[in-house]
Amino acid sequence: MKSTIQIVFFCMMWSINSHAQIVFWSDDFSAPAGGVNNNNAGAGWLLNSGGSGSNQWYINASTGQGCPGGGNLLHISCTGLLCGFLGGPVQPVYNASVTSNRTAASPDISTIGRSNISLSFNWRSRGENNADYGLVRLSNDGGITWTDLPTRYEANNACLLANIAIPVIYEGIPNFRIGFRWINNGNNAGVDPPFTIDNIKLSVPNCIQPTVNAGVNTSICLGDNVLLGGSPTASGTVGPYTYVWTPSATLNNNTLANPNATPIITTIYSVTVTDISTGCAANANVTITVTNVSSTGVFHD
Repeated sequence: MKSTIQIVFFCMMWSINSHAQIVFWSDDFSAPAGGVNNNNAGAGWLLNSGGSGSNQWYINASTGQGCPGGGNLLHISCTGLLCGFLGGPVQPVYNASVTSNRTAASPDISTIGRSNISLSFNWRSRGENNADYGLVRLSNDGGITWTDLPTRYEANNACLLANIAIPVIYEGIPNFRIGFRWINNGNNAGVDPPFTIDNIKLSVPNCIQPTVNAGVNTSICLGDNVLLGGSPTASGTVGPYTYVWTPSATLNNNTLANPNATPIITTIYSVTVTDISTGCAANANVTITVTNVSSTGVFHD
């Protein structure tokens, strides 16, 4: 029984570690800019540049209606004389008797060198189901054009964590932007809070590289052949794996775990192994020395 528990625990920890994330951009709208995880501290956000209506976006130290933890957050609040009686614009409260369609946009975020990006954030939004709600929007050209994602954030009085897989068209660009939209229909039926956002994070998988064994450095005679790689060539992660060996001219198949090599001069072979399940890659080299050759050298593609 004890062994079974240990095995289950190991498998759970392996699963957690294999799917760990590295945060490369974040904003909790509070901490000093340039802090942990490049926290943006609300800097550079463009609020209420599009749409209309007296319910608008604010960044301030709202209390009571946001998620736990205190500090600033991004939220919708009302404006005008009535707003003061409702508690706005400091509090996330809105005037449900007027129509509004307002947007908020982050500054440019570089996703160069990033793939399999995830967006997460804490949110609350009661509003009115199918009438007053929030949306997430994305831009891949610095905010010139936007795509509203279909999920509506509404009818919820708890602080929830949203997780969104970012489409590949937003990878590898210097001017990715995150945005939010608030829509309410003005029928005076909504409930506070309208829409609050906090603790935004962009993350990518924390690659656990496979262990690669290209084989043992070996000497052979001219005309002989040798099997490359180890037993196994790749290990240490979930797999399955792909293999690419170079140079390929003297191999029978450069995509095998253990190709057969027939070099005519001393050659350094390199193999790149990719774990298909995570996209994480690693490489290793092996040198095959060829004897009885009139001139020696190292062959490269």
